[in-house]
Amino acid sequence: MHEATLHTRTYAELGRAGGVFKEELNDFQVEELALEEPSGTGEQLYLWVEKTDLNTEEVARRLAEAAGCTVGDIGYAGLKDRHAVTRQYFSVPARAESLVASAESATLRILHTGRHTEKLRTGRLRGNRFRVLVRRVADPSALQAIAAQIDRQGLANTYGAQRFGRQGSTLTLGLALMRGQPPAERISARLMRLALSSVQSALFNIYLEARQRDGLLGRIVPGDVLEDARLGMLVWSVNATLEQARYERREVVPTGPMFGLKMRWPQRDALVREELILSRAGISVRDLARFPKLMHGTRRALVVYPSELHLTPDANGTWLSFVLPSGSYATVLLEELGVDEAQATDD
Repeated sequence: MHEATLHTRTYAELGRAGGVFKEELNDFQVEELALEEPSGTGEQLYLWVEKTDLNTEEVARRLAEAAGCTVGDIGYAGLKDRHAVTRQYFSVPARAESLVASAESATLRILHTGRHTEKLRTGRLRGNRFRVLVRRVADPSALQAIAAQIDRQGLANTYGAQRFGRQGSTLTLGLALMRGQPPAERISARLMRLALSSVQSALFNIYLEARQRDGLLGRIVPGDVLEDARLGMLVWSVNATLEQARYERREVVPTGPMFGLKMRWPQRDALVREELILSRAGISVRDLARFPKLMHGTRRALVVYPSELHLTPDANGTWLSFVLPSGSYATVLLEELGVDEAQATDD
């Protein structure tokens, strides 16, 4: 299943922009869009942090050491790139308010703080704002054309390769766990969650790419489970013709499977397609049941719509700025443009 980490470009007929990103640390900037700001009172202290060339877990360890607490006491909403300048919230117990400043360094700055009632939990964010410098663009017209097409029609919501670990190692571990093959060494609960999640993500990618190859990424399939933007809930497709019009107005979007025991299954044609993905992967419902607490299952939109998508010429290249919802990957958008990463991430 390692091929699932590959991304099939939707707009390949428009060419490749060429060029590179992440050649320098400042070329890739990420700012987290919080779901809620600190309320001003409570037993948790929220830290608005800027980090450079550090991954999120390293920041959590440094904050825990400074605060005199465990890493488990540190909260954050999402993992961010190491090879970037990123801003995001962390939470620490408020009793450590006078201690956390000692965690600061040349690569870690606490920009401001605020009290809140609850520890920050994974996934508690609206999205992320990206600003990326693409250097040495080979075909500026292709860059403009593909960006315009993404703005109009959306982006395939593929999981990026970093989801699967270095050379697919996390995915390999997850597949072994699901098949009842215990690892040779004891692994942490966090790594187990990541490994199993990577299997779900790989299967989602395979499903999405199959629809893409069949020309169905932009079409409603009878029986699809749809995400209704207006209602904020999942609904089954009943009338594909009417729902296609709603899809084109961005009122609904078809979803793909994040397989698990509590996942909402589709119906009719869409059900056949999803069952085929599991069958070809050699995974059964019994395999999913091995980890009922870690693989609840959910649905994920097949297409997302980046907002505030802008291109700005610069003496060093072109700045690309955009906002993506939580869980979507900037690297997938850059792959769609045909832009290469200058250095591989190792976090």
